Amino acid sequence: MSEHTPSQPERNFRLMTPSAAFEAYCIRERRRLEAMDTSFNADLFEKARALVHERLASGEKQP
Repeated sequence: MSEHTPSQPERNFRLMTPSAAFEAYCIRERRRLEAMDTSFNADLFEKARALVHERLASGEKQP
């Protein structure tokens, strides 16, 4: 049985506010998706990011 040891970025996310952690996650994921050279849809990504930021700002609980 191996215990999961969080990586440095995971530990850093836990120290951030939800909004800041999500923004850091978005930056990391956007870079990863762009590097994969797929049909990355930047507009859709930005719309989804904005929606989550709105919900975080309003304090809405995620299911």
